[in-house]
Amino acid sequence: MKTSCLRFVNDKAWRKKQLRYWISDPFWGGLDLISHSLLRHLPISANAAVGAFLGPIAAAYRFKIENERARHNLSVLRADLDGHERDIMLTQMWQNIGQSMSEYSLLDKLFAENR
Repeated sequence: MKTSCLRFVNDKAWRKKQLRYWISDPFWGGLDLISHSLLRHLPISANAAVGAFLGPIAAAYRFKIENERARHNLSVLRADLDGHERDIMLTQMWQNIGQSMSEYSLLDKLFAENR
């Protein structure tokens, strides 16, 4: 017990991994479970609209590193576009990701309607 307490105090990388494993990941997992449970009760079109709305918000707060990586890659791949056009493309990308993720809660309904 003493060694793990000392390690928690002395080893910053280990402490960061432990905090993520025990605090951060369960928090986000619980939030995902609650959101998918609530989204399940919406009609398919409303579910997709909510996902498209939440996608860019998740990019700004939960997926900051991934958003910056996508922004950098887009600036390298599409140097011909100005910053505003790249921002529009990024927003559309995150809307699509959010919509796709929200529709996971409705897969059985989507299959039933042959969508």
